Amino acid sequence: MKSMIALALAGVVAMSTPVLVDAANINASKYAVAYGTYNGMKLNEGVTIYANAPKALFAGAGKTDVKTALMQAGASRAEVYTLNVKRENEMNYAVFANVVVGGKHNLVNTKHVSTDASDVGNLVASINGGKAAELGQYQVVTPLAKHNKTYVGALKYTSKDNNNSYNEILHIAVSESKYEGPSVRFIAIDEESDAKVFPRVSNLLTGK
Repeated sequence: MKSMIALALAGVVAMSTPVLVDAANINASKYAVAYGTYNGMKLNEGVTIYANAPKALFAGAGKTDVKTALMQAGASRAEVYTLNVKRENEMNYAVFANVVVGGKHNLVNTKHVSTDASDVGNLVASINGGKAAELGQYQVVTPLAKHNKTYVGALKYTSKDNNNSYNEILHIAVSESKYEGPSVRFIAIDEESDAKVFPRVSNLLTGK
């Protein structure tokens, strides 16, 4: 029951049986084809990706699907997918989003917060400073830091239901789109599953 409640709230959770998934994923799996590649990039063995309408704590506290929450916050474009990560008889889930933030967004307050004054610099500084209010309250697990041309880091979101607390790790990569401004990739994973799931899907965060 605890796992099912967490799944309904976060949309991403590790479970020992692959048949226990949230309603959105069940409905989508009937009509959507799962792929082992993304934009020509081969995913790791056992990882498949398909488009549906998953929910996550970082986007509207799980009250609406991720794409809707991001678009309502002013993103220019958002591609959102569910990742199925299978290993032997265990199935885990994650949410992957590839988002063009653009210049007219409400995702964070990016005014005068970065010394370099660039759109990406302001966005990164705002996230690291805990000012991404539109995405809910979070803790900075790993501050976004520059690796090559991409800023990479991780946040933690928490939701409480009665006396239970559920945590979600949000991995983030921020980069500059040449023609569209800042772009962000997210991978959201239930905290209990993060250590074993993220290494298998991390290539989506910064891969071309």
